[in-house]
Amino acid sequence: MRMCAEQIETVKQSVENSFATERGVLSLARCAKNQRGFTLIELVAIIIILGIISMVAIPRFAGRNAFDSRAFSDEVKATLKLAQKLAISQRRNVCVNVTTTVPASLTINVTKAANCDTPLPSLAGNGNYQVNTRGGAALTSSAANITFNALGSPGATDITLQVDTEPQIVVSKETGYVH
Repeated sequence: MRMCAEQIETVKQSVENSFATERGVLSLARCAKNQRGFTLIELVAIIIILGIISMVAIPRFAGRNAFDSRAFSDEVKATLKLAQKLAISQRRNVCVNVTTTVPASLTINVTKAANCDTPLPSLAGNGNYQVNTRGGAALTSSAANITFNALGSPGATDITLQVDTEPQIVVSKETGYVH
């Protein structure tokens, strides 16, 4: 009898362990079943964030022309300021040749004579100093050649340059100030 009671107890414990194992497997299966994807709130939040990013970022990449014309306008202004400063520092004539045909460009020439026939070397050392358009920016100028004298003055009249719809660049006749 004692042997039977011990066997019954062992069988009981093994049955309880197997039920416990089954319950654990079932609870794990329920856990995995509940965590298979995103909630609706998470999906809506991601869609809203992607919508905001697309509204802000995509137009910046689509319309580069405004950025290109602004960059070229800034380069034209900097080139004119450089030419004026070179004329004052070297006490000689410095010419800026303006090409308004596409692609528009500015080239700086220096010389002690009045004809300005020596091109200024580029800052990188590979050719002449020249600023070319970015993209399809159009340049209009009231003068094809701008000659700064040793005092930095461009001559008898104000000179105006315009890149697309950017603000006008004016070179003042008295001082050569570029604004």
